[in-house]
Amino acid sequence: MKITVTSTKPTNTPGVIVHQLSNGMFVREDPRKGSYHFKLYTPGQAKEHDPKLLGSASTKRKILKMAERLSSGP
Repeated sequence: MKITVTSTKPTNTPGVIVHQLSNGMFVREDPRKGSYHFKLYTPGQAKEHDPKLLGSASTKRKILKMAERLSSGP
């Protein structure tokens, strides 16, 4: 199953954005911890998920690129 980013929203923390994925999970991207620091979580769960659910680093880069395209508008 191909995972896509369905929406990207800024958080109250400057620079930190949250990507919602098509599998219902959310990815918190925190540039202060490095370009590809992703923290996976589902709504209502504070517990961190296994980052391997997203696949390889290249998958993460693709998600980041897709999210950048979404956030820059049409």
